[in-house]
Amino acid sequence: MRFTKLSVSQQRGLICSAVMIVKEFGEKNALRLDLAGLKPTAAQEILSKSYDITDADSAIALLERLAHADGHNPAISEVFEHIIAQNRYEIARSIFAPIRQDNLVDLNIPTNFRQFWKSVTNNANANLDAFMDYLLNPETTEQNATFHNITISAVVGRLNKHIKGYEQSLRALSVFGYDTDELTSISTFVAWDLGRCSYLARMAAHCGYINEDVALQYMDRVGTAAYKTYTDWRQFLGAQILGRNMVLTADDMVDYNQTLIHLLRDKKSPFKQYPLKIA
Repeated sequence: MRFTKLSVSQQRGLICSAVMIVKEFGEKNALRLDLAGLKPTAAQEILSKSYDITDADSAIALLERLAHADGHNPAISEVFEHIIAQNRYEIARSIFAPIRQDNLVDLNIPTNFRQFWKSVTNNANANLDAFMDYLLNPETTEQNATFHNITISAVVGRLNKHIKGYEQSLRALSVFGYDTDELTSISTFVAWDLGRCSYLARMAAHCGYINEDVALQYMDRVGTAAYKTYTDWRQFLGAQILGRNMVLTADDMVDYNQTLIHLLRDKKSPFKQYPLKIA
């Protein structure tokens, strides 16, 4: 289906995947529901290897999770978003001290971080409430005996990796003119989930796991969420990059330079041609 035949919200949803699509499959695919030059079998291989999607059921399961995302998945936890909210300017200016075991309690950690807890410990019998009590009352010897330092170190290590990824993406985005105020105005990283949902819906449709109508339903949902959450595509892109690097905590974004140059500066960019919101 041609881009111009889509509803406005479907168009927005399609554009949400532009960062991933342009990087992997080129600019010509930015506004196509299908993916020119990509064999369906190749799409199946990508979905299987990177996302554990092998059929319609596994595709729908992940798409539903991403479409309902609220920014608090196991990697980008409420704990981490809370830390970012409290220390945003310090991180943006690269003077944020690494989180240490002895100052973890001082971060005023919210109590709702069950997903994060599950992602850093393999102890199925761990008592979350008792662990929270230990964090808030570290002098309690009984709780100190219950939770070993290795568990706290795992939490600290994970948080510091996310901070490092956040800092990496801040530096990368600053090259493209994002300033501190602009970056710290981003309060949710759900753009990372919305972008992946759009990308995976297109891929799943391309290889035949779902039909075009189902893919467009996800485009509509993603586009509506992006419109409600972000002020413009520039802010959406910043949030998507921040979310991505906090999850992956690995690369320095060099491979994304040409993609960002096109999307942010080229007058033919979908971001330029179809603004998220009309002034």
